[in-house]
Amino acid sequence: MGNCDILNIINRDPQSVQGYQNYVANKLANTSDAFMFFRSFAACFYCVLDHDTTWNSPTFHKIRQFEGWCVGDAHPGNFGVLPLYPTSGDKKLVFTANDADDGTHGLPVYDILRLLTGIHYLDVPYNPNDLICAYLSGLSSGKFPNKKSEIKDFLTNCKVDDPANPNNPYNLLCDVTTNCFTCNNDFGKISNSNKLIPKTTGGSPEEDIFIQPTETAAITNFVANDCFLKEYEVRHSLAFMKKTGGSGFLRQFRICLLNPNLANSDPFRHVILDIKPQCNSGVDYPNPTHDVKQIVARVNSALRKERGGELCRFNRAVEIPGLGCGAFSLRARWEGQQSINLPERQNAAGLTVYTMNNPNLLCAEATILGILHRTAMLGNNDVDEYMVAIDSIRANLIALSQTLYNQMVTAYQCCCQVGQNGCECCDAALLQLVWQIRNNATPTPASTPNSNKNCCNT
Repeated sequence: MGNCDILNIINRDPQSVQGYQNYVANKLANTSDAFMFFRSFAACFYCVLDHDTTWNSPTFHKIRQFEGWCVGDAHPGNFGVLPLYPTSGDKKLVFTANDADDGTHGLPVYDILRLLTGIHYLDVPYNPNDLICAYLSGLSSGKFPNKKSEIKDFLTNCKVDDPANPNNPYNLLCDVTTNCFTCNNDFGKISNSNKLIPKTTGGSPEEDIFIQPTETAAITNFVANDCFLKEYEVRHSLAFMKKTGGSGFLRQFRICLLNPNLANSDPFRHVILDIKPQCNSGVDYPNPTHDVKQIVARVNSALRKERGGELCRFNRAVEIPGLGCGAFSLRARWEGQQSINLPERQNAAGLTVYTMNNPNLLCAEATILGILHRTAMLGNNDVDEYMVAIDSIRANLIALSQTLYNQMVTAYQCCCQVGQNGCECCDAALLQLVWQIRNNATPTPASTPNSNKNCCNT
């Protein structure tokens, strides 16, 4: 095994959250392209970074001294406009990172490196130096946008809005006075008795799986005793599993809550919640923890830092005794929850490539990272000193992001592409399982790979 042992990195989370036999092999077998590998295995990205000789050189010594907090998974598709219902009672909209799973104590520079690396996967004409300029702009000034008018101004300043463009990003926005906070019917259906019932697609990317009576009981008991949900009743619940992404092959739940004390016209009478297991941040891969309280505290800290300082009544991390690993995040399925869309297409070589309808959204993402780092994540570090340090190594950051991209593509080819020679980060037995799942057949001895590559070093 090489330094980046993917088998152990992926398998570091407790078996109780994994919803499928041969969890690791299935997750690798269902990773369809290099970008999905990059998105799905954030821990592998940080392992590759940790073992990179350039990253460990004196060039990056100073920037590694700026410890604080990081988003952890700041890839180009992980931002968006989110409607919030804070525990204080005020409705809000925010434009921010939309996935707090990987937020943790770490280096803020991790985020700009992951975003820079992510743009190499996109078929988008964008200068990486412009992205660093946008990041520095967010670090130097700007207010975190948490109102519709502020978000519109923010997007305008990033040159995102174009009224003549049918893909105008203002379709990300909604008013807090409209149905923005209404349950998303994509995740629920109205029954003949006019009841809202949660649903999945019934197949990829969401596959229905049997929910155990003990799981239903644990969820019902949690809702009845939670200070923000106890006015609600669990009317329906189901279990499901995604086959792609960071949460691929993890056992998840979707429930429909009803507050009978609210009027039929109240958008909060019905709430559809996803309940997703929470384990370790990709940044923390060398020292995983299964301590439920630590995990819940970390994810809630990430939510506060990334979403303006308040927890949402329906979007937070919680402890659910008797349910899997015990640590879960709640996510309300609101109509107004819009993430950045990265459309797929096939290039001339027949490979899947990803694009962005408006490349200036990358500017918005980098600027938001800068604002978040300045306002909530740099801790006691001097922001001006950090900016000077970033500016002095911008060319090095861009070059390192290209190296990280190349190494992650190699890791994808080693572990996910049938017919590739083996490498030290995926051993022969694991690759045999991956190939068997993909081909629905047992590989012949001739297909057994030779461990002659190391994914971490080029």
